Amino acid sequence: MAPITPMQQYLASLASLVEPAESLEKHGYITRPLSEEDLLGKQRCTGCGKTMSRLSRRRRPPLVEPTRLDPANNQLPAISQPHYPSTPAQMVAEDDEAPTATPQQEPRIHCRFHPGDLINRVWICCNQSPSAPLCSGAYQHSPRSQGLRELIELHQCYPTPWTPPRGNNICEAVALDCEMGTAASGDPELIRVTLVNYFSKTVILDNIVKPDVPMQHLNTRYSGVTWADMKNARKQGTSLKGKAGAREKIWKHVGPHTLVVGHGVNNDLRSLRWIHTLVVDSYVTEFGRVKLKEAEELKLKKAEEQKLKEAEAKTGNLTTLDASKNSEDLKIPDSGTLTTPNDPAATTNEPPRVRKPGNLLLKTLAKKYLDRDIQTQGKKGHDSLEDAIAARDLVHRNVVDLVGRM
Repeated sequence: MAPITPMQQYLASLASLVEPAESLEKHGYITRPLSEEDLLGKQRCTGCGKTMSRLSRRRRPPLVEPTRLDPANNQLPAISQPHYPSTPAQMVAEDDEAPTATPQQEPRIHCRFHPGDLINRVWICCNQSPSAPLCSGAYQHSPRSQGLRELIELHQCYPTPWTPPRGNNICEAVALDCEMGTAASGDPELIRVTLVNYFSKTVILDNIVKPDVPMQHLNTRYSGVTWADMKNARKQGTSLKGKAGAREKIWKHVGPHTLVVGHGVNNDLRSLRWIHTLVVDSYVTEFGRVKLKEAEELKLKKAEEQKLKEAEAKTGNLTTLDASKNSEDLKIPDSGTLTTPNDPAATTNEPPRVRKPGNLLLKTLAKKYLDRDIQTQGKKGHDSLEDAIAARDLVHRNVVDLVGRM
């Protein structure tokens, strides 16, 4: 798609697609710096590796050290008089209670994991395949020992700085896309960042990002980034130094009033540890369109049902004779609800299924609205430049639609 002229009417329509902060938060955006409580929730369990914020509510229950499960039944061995040495700041999974034991019932295992590494597709802790049952467990989740300073360095997010524009470097709108690998901790880690001028379509940044934490893998199947790419970028001096280095480069072109366009931009901003709320997200826009369409369809369906009921009431469709004739086809349960034998709700008591929103993947929307095939490289992964431009063109289509209706 050709460059776009930033006319006043177009800019107003583009700005009208910016989501309010409340909507962004519902879609997982971080709109303010993380509190101490938020940062502590980023700690991961020493056993299963899941984050405490995902696993738990904050309590201070006792803990038992990880214990090898019985391979025969995948359970902890029997303990006649369990002892749980206490440790500070423990967190327990939602609805889990402190472990208790009776002669008839052993305490429940809350945390299951393989304590060894997966090497050559074998867990070295139990010498079994990757799909083998988890061989160890503990009665409670235990957060890794990380100080607040370390958590801030790893996870704190920073808003776009209010620095005055230098020359003409600050853009009115940009398209953003990032690629992420997986850190040794299990957290997503930024490994490539792409920034495109929304109006001129000029590529501002398209750089490999050297991770500032140890990596588990680069997720090449989706990120498209290989270790050879990392090595070549470092040799050529084109790689950016971690998330802070990427933010610094971006902020030379993005100010507090710059519109950031993308698809699922919350993931990109999170990977950059960046807070920016002037966002036009093609995923959120399409999600809202789908939900609005579903609401309209439901409203029409209810209106039709109401008209049908009114028509039946006027014509006296169900007479006394008809009711007697059809009495064998009707079942009146104890609750007094009238149902038919073929009605699934008569036996399951489940609410009717609600149709889920359609496929909102960038690849699907690009094909549907732009007639463009993207992400076609299979296991070679995505191209963040291709994805950024596709998201930009989807948003442009929405703006043109808005301008046409004015």
